[in-house]
Amino acid sequence: MMIGTVQPIMKMLAILIVFVGGVTFFIRVRREGTTNVSFYVIVAAVFGSEFLACIAYGIGDTFYCHEDGTGIHLKFELIAIALFFAQYCSLMILHFHRLDRAFEERSQFKLSRCTVCAVYGAIAVWALLIAYQMINYEQCFTVSVPKAMLLMFADIIFPALLITMTTTSIVRKLLQLNNSVDKRRFAQIPGKKMVVMTKAAVLGFATALALVLSFLFAIGCYGLQQIGILSEIGLEFAFGTLFVLNTMINFLCVLMAWPQFHVSLYLVICCFCDAPCKRLWEKVAARGDGIKMRMETIVYGPYPSHEAAEEAKMARLSAKKKKKKGRESTTELKRSEG
Repeated sequence: MMIGTVQPIMKMLAILIVFVGGVTFFIRVRREGTTNVSFYVIVAAVFGSEFLACIAYGIGDTFYCHEDGTGIHLKFELIAIALFFAQYCSLMILHFHRLDRAFEERSQFKLSRCTVCAVYGAIAVWALLIAYQMINYEQCFTVSVPKAMLLMFADIIFPALLITMTTTSIVRKLLQLNNSVDKRRFAQIPGKKMVVMTKAAVLGFATALALVLSFLFAIGCYGLQQIGILSEIGLEFAFGTLFVLNTMINFLCVLMAWPQFHVSLYLVICCFCDAPCKRLWEKVAARGDGIKMRMETIVYGPYPSHEAAEEAKMARLSAKKKKKKGRESTTELKRSEG
């Protein structure tokens, strides 16, 4: 009952949410036309893999309680798992592509081509490893439990680490950008940059954390099933629920990353963690700028205030003008005497 009826209903709701949300996303974002075409392609790959994965998993669940339906259920479940990892492959490309394109106009923050090729090459190797495991499922996951756990650990940790590192790099570069704006005096990060920094941190870490927690919960449920506390049907139900929750979290994180959904979704769902995260970055930026000011004061001496600096600049310009006029009057006087 739980697998054959409840799980397909959950998958159908997830399919409906992804479909309606995806159509809304492309209509609202395309209306402004400010997003690069490459982002549309990557987001379409994320939404498409989520949509197809829920369909495949839902079809497999309908055969779970039928006679001789275990084989069909396993085949569709493998397809769903492959699409699940395809979703994360697209998410890794989306996060790294955002990092690569965000600072391409600033040469000091731009990523080198070697770094870009290395990251995309690592993602391609990981995707090939996933494909090999899905094709040779029996050899990889049914022969040895330690081998299966090791492969699952590698499958999960790589995308989690890459997304976390990409998010950390975006935040670090934004802080560096703030420090390079005004090196002579303390300056707070403008509000727009602070919003971008906070949102990138919240959504990036949420995506990575959802994957890691899903993996840990899956291992815990499998352990409970091995010691007899959880039945096989309960384990299958737990896996299906984790699958749907993870898919919904990733879907919402992609939607909320765009400014068109900042007020309607992001501030509603992430309001409890946005403000603390924003205060954290303000403290980090203030501490970094304060340390930099003290170091510059030690090396170069104390800097005057902004108003005093402007007054000194105007005084120097006025002195130069008076000196220039004095030279011109002296030259004219010599010519008249000559």
